[in-house]
Amino acid sequence: MAQAALPHVDKGGSITFIAAVSTHAAMPGTAGIGAANAAVAIFVPILAAELRPLRVNASRGQVIVCDGGLRLVA
Repeated sequence: MAQAALPHVDKGGSITFIAAVSTHAAMPGTAGIGAANAAVAIFVPILAAELRPLRVNASRGQVIVCDGGLRLVA
């Protein structure tokens, strides 16, 4: 996808990948998506180094542990 996007990204632009919270929070039933998001977490800094000065980032939600259990926030 990043290769397909490159011709359309203006100078000074950026590419942002979306990763799920399962990258950093172990939850039952999320092994597949967790592995895919872990790959994104490794891929993004490598791609950023290769495409410098273009910015490459990843965004994901956060898990907060509170009295009522886990809460996901964007």
